[in-house]
Amino acid sequence: MWGDAAEPAYGQMARLRHVRRVLDESPRLWPTAPAFSREARQDTVLAGEHPMRRGAWALVLTPMLHRDPEVWGADAGRFDPDRFDAQAVRSHPPHTYKPFGRARECA
Repeated sequence: MWGDAAEPAYGQMARLRHVRRVLDESPRLWPTAPAFSREARQDTVLAGEHPMRRGAWALVLTPMLHRDPEVWGADAGRFDPDRFDAQAVRSHPPHTYKPFGRARECA
């Protein structure tokens, strides 16, 4: 597989696409950050039906986010590394995959 070498060289790591998909799918099901919170910067309405006043906090349960059937399909609880092939990743809506919680954002 790697020629005469027992291990892949650094330059060959990019060819391990399936390994990368497994490494992305694993924390989708069991994220390292089980929850994170967000504070509303202004009065808003979430999902068109949940009013949220400025200064109010919301708790995002990451395992629920990562198992939402509207995003991940009816089998959202099943381990499937192909959810992270290049075409599938491009089709994911933004902010639906947060295995390490939220990234710090600038105001």
